[in-house]
Amino acid sequence: MQMIAVASGLRGTTGWSSRLLVASVASLVAAAALSLASPAAARSSVAAARDKCTHHRVAGKRVCLRVGKHCQPALQNDYLKAGLECRGRRLRRAGLAALREGEPVLIDSRGRIDPRNALEAFDIALARLPGIKPRKGAVGKVYDATSIVQAVAAQRKHLTGGQRAVLRRVLRPNQSISAAAIGPAEATKLRNMVGEARTRIMSHGYDFPHPIAVAFPESSASSKPGVEAEGYAWPGWLDPSLGVPGQCTVFLTPFGRSEHQAALRALVAHEVFHCAQLEHFSSPQAAVRVPLWVMEGSAQWAGDQIAREWNGFDIAELAWINWLQKPELDLGRRDYDGIGFWALRQQTGTDVFGLLHDVLRAGAAGGDGSAYAAAIASAPDAFWDTWGPGFTRNRVLPSNWDLTGPGILDIQPPHNVIEDGTTVIRSSDPRGAYGSGLSLEADVIEIQAMVSHGQLFDSGPSKLHSEVLLTTDQVECPNGKLDGRRVNKGIADIGWQDGWVTIRGRSVSDECAKQGKGEPTQVPHTPTCTLLRRSGVIRFVGGDWLALGNACAGGKCLQEVAKNGQKKCAYGRGAHLDVIRFGTAKEARRYVQRHIAKGFRRIDIGADVAGIATKATGGSVFMAVGTKAAVFSMGATSDTTSHPVWHNEHAVIKFATSIAHLMR
Repeated sequence: MQMIAVASGLRGTTGWSSRLLVASVASLVAAAALSLASPAAARSSVAAARDKCTHHRVAGKRVCLRVGKHCQPALQNDYLKAGLECRGRRLRRAGLAALREGEPVLIDSRGRIDPRNALEAFDIALARLPGIKPRKGAVGKVYDATSIVQAVAAQRKHLTGGQRAVLRRVLRPNQSISAAAIGPAEATKLRNMVGEARTRIMSHGYDFPHPIAVAFPESSASSKPGVEAEGYAWPGWLDPSLGVPGQCTVFLTPFGRSEHQAALRALVAHEVFHCAQLEHFSSPQAAVRVPLWVMEGSAQWAGDQIAREWNGFDIAELAWINWLQKPELDLGRRDYDGIGFWALRQQTGTDVFGLLHDVLRAGAAGGDGSAYAAAIASAPDAFWDTWGPGFTRNRVLPSNWDLTGPGILDIQPPHNVIEDGTTVIRSSDPRGAYGSGLSLEADVIEIQAMVSHGQLFDSGPSKLHSEVLLTTDQVECPNGKLDGRRVNKGIADIGWQDGWVTIRGRSVSDECAKQGKGEPTQVPHTPTCTLLRRSGVIRFVGGDWLALGNACAGGKCLQEVAKNGQKKCAYGRGAHLDVIRFGTAKEARRYVQRHIAKGFRRIDIGADVAGIATKATGGSVFMAVGTKAAVFSMGATSDTTSHPVWHNEHAVIKFATSIAHLMR
């Protein structure tokens, strides 16, 4: 087949016209059909279906994802939601290690350990479970196993007899073996350390109605050498059939006991704080209902905070790595790295120890959502202004541009250079964030932002929103002056919480063309454009011209508004025509009939075969005349609403009939 349509150019004065037909076509019921305006495109859609194309949201847009497709490593978090990962800049089926996203275990949508994965983690970090063969990559480094033990105990009815025996042994180790594993002097030292941690936690408003005992399991004899957990805690009063009834037992493994004193204090405080958490629950079921970012994240924060007070200095905490390197990850999918959330609340003026009482009770009653609602209750503006910008770690700017917290690591944030032609796209989950340094080198920088909270710091702080930044005074165009905000070239910082941002660098000339202020483009005299003129379509929709692929188009803005210093089109209308030549008339008819089978309504407009589809914003007609097929669309467009209304099927059919007659 041969295309006989040639792209034409649009001459407009409003700045919106370069977007008119793109928006108009996208708003129609037949938008999908328009994208299939050639048999090659139709074949590509079939190939996509064959390749199991999955539509998923990436950086705020629904896109087709499939194995082998090109990808951006920076958007890995979005790909993983579709079960894919970006390796070598190509999408692959995601492995378990990638799906963990840096966490020690696989976390479900409720913020809890996946039941199967809990057994695998127990087998690796505590003791071998008969019949369990951990999958490759299913478990990362486990430091504290309290939540893992709880998750395994919660499914005790489904365990084999041998597995239940191992669980009982782990929660109530043989005292003679424990005594042989550690000398009396070390045992006394550790018990005193547990007592001191208990006293320090009580000073922050926590009671311990149940006594705390210390056990010293020789876990490395049963689990995989070198990968066992450092410790765990078990509340015997919640389930007297496991462990020692009526007490909270803190277990310190050989790996945990080998830590130097400053780190050992942090570990002990972490485990004792688990005992304090567990005092808030009335049943084992309530305990496992609380998400990991609360149970493990707050215990990590409390342990390091108590250790800071105890030692008089900070010790580097590895749990910060995932919080700082994967800021976009949703809070509900975090474990130890939830430390960052509690540190953020602390940094912005909250008594975290006091807040946690309400959060623990809310999580026990209603799970992840209830816990989060309690955790952000009465959060000050500073909290939202720091969650995002703080990831830039810029100590020169105001305090909200640098995160702080006990044991925080000095990990450098990403830095993006924005030059002419550069496009940077980043997104974060609803309870995630992102922060980055920028180098503003392009003359024009367009920012598209759809975020809940965010800030941009160039020459000063400003609320993050969609805008055009101009880093040069040379902003004159052949047909006007560029709209935008003047800023200096060089270093800037950006940060946001919940949403996505696209940053593009352009030259002045390219931006002039984008805003419709560039050199006028001559209208080409092609057969397709002639059809539009002779049918009367151009007089009806307005007359401005636009190049769009292998097509001719026209349109006009009927109502303009000013928004963020730029002219926008509140309401406009346009038309679009694509003509395709096939080898035979039969091929042309089949092409149109395929679309009629997909939901187009057959109509009689004097063509060999034709079908129409309409909705509130306009309509599209597929038609075949001899060896040629055409796709004709008319509709409304708007920069201020996604659903501009133009009920005018009569006009669509009228002009389609005229075009069919002219194609004879």
